[in-house]
Amino acid sequence: MKRLIAFTLVLSFSGLGPLRAQDDIYTEKLKRFFEITKSGLGYDIVLEGFGRDYNERYGQSFSEEYFRDFKENLFAESFDNLMRNLTPLYQTRLTEEDLDKIIAFYESDTGQSYLNMSAPIQDDLIKIVSEWMGNLLPTTNAERNEYLRGEFAKNYDVKCKNLRTGEFYSLLPDGNQVNVTRTEKKQIETFEGKTYDLEVKWLDDCSYYLIDYVNDFEGRFDTLHIKITATEKQLYRYIAKDLSKDIFKTGEIYFAK
Repeated sequence: MKRLIAFTLVLSFSGLGPLRAQDDIYTEKLKRFFEITKSGLGYDIVLEGFGRDYNERYGQSFSEEYFRDFKENLFAESFDNLMRNLTPLYQTRLTEEDLDKIIAFYESDTGQSYLNMSAPIQDDLIKIVSEWMGNLLPTTNAERNEYLRGEFAKNYDVKCKNLRTGEFYSLLPDGNQVNVTRTEKKQIETFEGKTYDLEVKWLDDCSYYLIDYVNDFEGRFDTLHIKITATEKQLYRYIAKDLSKDIFKTGEIYFAK
């Protein structure tokens, strides 16, 4: 019985040898793929930064030759380790045969021509894509404005009486906070040490005019017609119409604790 168990264990562990060897072959091919396509360039940049920081901290303790060898070994060992870690991921998506064909393409004259022209056209590509997206924006903004016009026209079943006065705040796209103090007839907004006084005129429990005749700031308005569309535990949502420009936008106002 002991002999049978021992024999079974030998078979089990000996079977791992071919599997490990197969993984090593795949890893080497994956490494070749990264090298020939320069897919590891970003990784090299990170390692270069790490090596530079390490040299600044400890370079005085070592000779220049030692640090050069250290850097070479760092790149070689860490990159090989990365390839071993990536092998299981790529194996689930690319067979070894797939990898062979991809490598063969990039090693061909056509593949090399593609790689050589890819980097130089990046700046032009970004410029063309930016212009293309810029041309889309007017159409996209117009469609969004019309959509919000329809949403603004809807009736919303929201309880808003307790929102007429109080302390609130809003968050700008860059994360900066605008603090808001609202009374029945006035709204005071504080941002980056500056204070803006706005007039408030309630039309019903859930909609009001926010009127600005005196402040001068980027994106200023004369009158916003604000309609509260939903309330949650920490905030309320609204759609606002700029009466002077016929432009709609959405936003959120948070309850200050």
